[in-house]
Amino acid sequence: MDSIDLTVEELKKLDRVNATIIEFLQRPTWTIAVGAMLISGVQPAAYATKIPDEGSQLLNPAVAASLNQLRSACSVMEEWAESYEDDDGSRSDVPTEQAPIDFLLWCEEAYRGAIAPPELLHYFFRLAGFQKAGPAPQDVVARLLELEQHAAVERSRQPPLEIETSLPNAQQPSPGHFFKRMEVLVENRKIILPIAMEIAEALDKTWPTGIRQPRLVWNHLLEMAKSGNHFSLRFTDPDILEVPCGTHIWAPYTRDALDQFLRRNRVHLLGANGGNSQ
Repeated sequence: MDSIDLTVEELKKLDRVNATIIEFLQRPTWTIAVGAMLISGVQPAAYATKIPDEGSQLLNPAVAASLNQLRSACSVMEEWAESYEDDDGSRSDVPTEQAPIDFLLWCEEAYRGAIAPPELLHYFFRLAGFQKAGPAPQDVVARLLELEQHAAVERSRQPPLEIETSLPNAQQPSPGHFFKRMEVLVENRKIILPIAMEIAEALDKTWPTGIRQPRLVWNHLLEMAKSGNHFSLRFTDPDILEVPCGTHIWAPYTRDALDQFLRRNRVHLLGANGGNSQ
């Protein structure tokens, strides 16, 4: 969604996307199915109550929604229902509609620290923030996104303060550990990720040399948590640590976010014994 070199056509497309999202944000309520599809990148019917078997992409209606986008929407609906379960496991009072901002706030909490939150969740939040002062002109929104990316690149060029940090020692994963574990998780729909198997395979192949692709960063940190290997981190202030994320940009994460992610996902990614390491 963001680019430091947006062409005129790309800006026009971004304007159209922003206008579509803002139109949805201005509605008084969403059904949960509509909200789940929107943040997963699927174009919903106005009052949909379930996720269809096929659909089109929100960002490009001419393109069919991917299986992963549809699965993500189903997962959001299931997560919503689970959050309203009674002690006996019944779901008798699950709301079927919600105000857009309330639904997004619930999603933010539900997916805090998740490996792969719904693909458009943060983008919806960004535009919802603009909504507080009324709809912003779309060219202004696009320009702000462009400037944000410029700022991120400039920050990445500053000399880093590198601190080598280790996590407690634990047993080395066996060959193919991550791929086998991810295979089970995907099959059981415990985790839905567009490149889940590629991530797991990359973790096994690059062990213990390190990983630099953006979508593998969190998984590398989990691998580090189990192995006790060292990893080069840098701190921009006492509360923000940054990790290598691609060839140019360093992605910032708060320590709290890192801790929360490890707590939430350690067992899923590292197996039943993963909970023994910090």
